[in-house]
Amino acid sequence: MTSSLSLPIGTVLAGDYRIEQLLGAGGFGVTYLAYELAVDRYVTIKEYFPTDFVSRNHKGVVIARSQADVEDYQWGLDRFIVEAKALGRFDHHNIVRLYRYFRANETAYMVLHFEEGQSLKEWLKSLGRAPRQQELDQLVSPLLDALEVIHGADFLHRDIAPDNVIVRADHTPVLIDFGSARGEIATHSRTLSALIKPGYSPYEQYAETGKKQGPWTDIYAFAGTLYFAVTGKRPTDAPSRLLKDELQPAEQIAIGAFRKKFLRAIDKGLRLDMDQRPKSIAAWRKNLLDADTQISSEKSIGWLFKRVGAGEAEVSPAATSAVPVRQFTQSDPAADVDPDLARAGKGPSSARNSKSRLPDPLTKLRNRLQFGRKNRTDSSPKLLLAAPDAKQPAAQPPQALLSAPPKPPNIFKRRVARPRPIRRSWAPRWRPLLFKLLIGFGIAFAAVSLQEKQIARKTNSVAPTPLPAKDAAQNSIKRRQEIPQTLLHHRIVAHQNAISAALFASNGQRIVTVGASDSMIKVWDRRSRALIRTMEMDDGPATALATRGNLALTGHSEGVIVLWDINQGIRQRSFKRNAAPIWALAFAESTGRFWAGGHDWTVALWEVGTPSAPLQVLEGHDNPVQAVSYSSSNALLASGGADKSVKLWNSLDFSQIHTYRELSDFVRTLAFSDDGRHLVAGLLNGNISIMVTTSHRSRRIKAHDTAVVAVKFFSNERFVTAGKDGSIKIWSVRGQHPLVHIPAGNREISAMDVSADAGYIMAADTGGSVTIWRMPE
Repeated sequence: MTSSLSLPIGTVLAGDYRIEQLLGAGGFGVTYLAYELAVDRYVTIKEYFPTDFVSRNHKGVVIARSQADVEDYQWGLDRFIVEAKALGRFDHHNIVRLYRYFRANETAYMVLHFEEGQSLKEWLKSLGRAPRQQELDQLVSPLLDALEVIHGADFLHRDIAPDNVIVRADHTPVLIDFGSARGEIATHSRTLSALIKPGYSPYEQYAETGKKQGPWTDIYAFAGTLYFAVTGKRPTDAPSRLLKDELQPAEQIAIGAFRKKFLRAIDKGLRLDMDQRPKSIAAWRKNLLDADTQISSEKSIGWLFKRVGAGEAEVSPAATSAVPVRQFTQSDPAADVDPDLARAGKGPSSARNSKSRLPDPLTKLRNRLQFGRKNRTDSSPKLLLAAPDAKQPAAQPPQALLSAPPKPPNIFKRRVARPRPIRRSWAPRWRPLLFKLLIGFGIAFAAVSLQEKQIARKTNSVAPTPLPAKDAAQNSIKRRQEIPQTLLHHRIVAHQNAISAALFASNGQRIVTVGASDSMIKVWDRRSRALIRTMEMDDGPATALATRGNLALTGHSEGVIVLWDINQGIRQRSFKRNAAPIWALAFAESTGRFWAGGHDWTVALWEVGTPSAPLQVLEGHDNPVQAVSYSSSNALLASGGADKSVKLWNSLDFSQIHTYRELSDFVRTLAFSDDGRHLVAGLLNGNISIMVTTSHRSRRIKAHDTAVVAVKFFSNERFVTAGKDGSIKIWSVRGQHPLVHIPAGNREISAMDVSADAGYIMAADTGGSVTIWRMPE
């Protein structure tokens, strides 16, 4: 399965590189895993493909969407080539290596070294705890070396974030996915979303020009990445901080034991004003990595100013001196001057502290976000910036952008100042109307009660006639129909203890059961109830199960996924991305691919032929993913979990379609209707939520007294639910009450499934038994 935006799997580029799988796609490019035929190795290939400007024809050739887009596309293509040439100059162990670049299909490609490992974000999650200072130091030091090499070549990364740092198996980091060319292209085309990464991009990256960007821009992004590592939280977006800076310092909320100077250096790198950040990696490195507890001269001065009140190292925005912003060049003599020392009179920028202009991006964003006004006639208003104890000059400029807006006059002043008159009770005026309303409610209630008694009398005098299934769905049958005992097919004692999962296989002719404590997979014949095969799981009890044809998938608590051939009784291969437990599995459109939801808050797409790494990883949940379901009719994927939400994804381009939020409890199970139009979620509190996939509509029904353990559709309109309370119910997507109720006795149900031909319902319980019923007509 490939997106129409990407090249088909198996395509050979430049006669040397065979596309093996799609790694990712963004607004400006597509990334592939490719096999280099000549030297027998895997590589990463980045293709320039700005979706705003171009599309791809059936031959894979990139073409502009319109004649007006040709110039922008060609300009961006040239910038892509310039970046490739610049990357080729770097030969550093912690910078992704560029092998070559070439043109083909009317676009350009970069061939990069394939870095095996985890992103920093994944690595932090896999720890299961806060990282230790020594672990971060081992990552930070090489990355600082890499950034110094990049900045020394008058180059910027522009896209540092936890996703763009790979941690190799030997715990060495590497910077990937440079955003320099992407930033220039976005600026040229005014596509801001590709220019910034919320939480990690400083405010100067939101500007219409990149002239104010420099090493301090990458320092902000790197500091944001370290802030995420020590706090577990993404920094607040820069535009939001301009209006009201609510970012809590890392020194106050860091989770774990870290050096105070290390945390202070992170906070300093995250300052909004670019002139208050370190100007170079060398200026930032000492405080970030030095373990000495002595206070440096600049910190001593800042501490002294706080004590005597003469001027603080960090003051309110209205009292902060802004140093004019300089374009980043190698010849800037003041580039490494610390702004704190400058304010203390020890740097060349101190002479400009009394009056100066704010950086253009800051001024524009404040004007746009805080006041919502159009451009002023005076495009560069002068601001009076002085210490809190300084006297104000006699002649004041127009309203400064950094001061609070004028307080509106109190138009209710006179009314508030008057003594409040004594008002009489409203009761005398409303009593007649209230009396009439009560009489009306009484008459209506009496009429409804009389009507119900007449209906009940007629119902008791006439033998009940079972309604057709169609009428039952339309009229929402309120009285439960108990399933006849004759529909009970048979019962199998499958395991000595509880069954954790059970599903039909081989088109409903086989039943696969998994023991909760015996680490055994058993395959049964549905008709004869005979045990066909037993397979032992070396990775411990299964936490998830999926079947398709003669294949079965089991997920385990250590992050392992195993593919089984139930006909031959063999373990075909295993997959593992990290140590996070696997809670849900679902085959994709064929047995060659499958989806896995895990405790790491993600859903991963795997291909059977590529067990080394997943094809795609979907992120978006805020807690473990406990349920996944796939609809082959419209290529939709649903995921739900402990964040009480269900997300709907397009499995072709991996985009998120809908998010159904504020569900009443954790999502335990998901199921699509046959046509993919409806989606049902079973929740921990016994509720079910019925959603329409073409809209945001959903409705909730109390289905069971305890947790819903399984939901299965057997048509476009009908589905079955099983509750831990020992009951199975058949529902219509349009009704509020069950059509059929199947009591399972006092057994606690742990799994349920419906055969492929919709002829049988099967339920497993915590006693180790499997019960099968014929589907009622």
